[in-house]
Amino acid sequence: MKNTNGAYGGNGQVKESETWTVEKLVDEWKIHQTLSRRKKAFLRANYREAITNKVIDFNPDLYQYLGDKFKK
Repeated sequence: MKNTNGAYGGNGQVKESETWTVEKLVDEWKIHQTLSRRKKAFLRANYREAITNKVIDFNPDLYQYLGDKFKK
């Protein structure tokens, strides 16, 4: 469950890519209590699978933050 997110900046320069994992995003959310739209969507799409596979523990606050728009 990884996403390598690279993009081009407005001036044509390549921005450094960032590898997202469910674990890293959960940790980031615990620190900041917020995520970017794209990170939130990635976590929403992979949260249930991570719980099922025991990658992370269920967190009711995070679950509520993500809302009910989970990938089915």
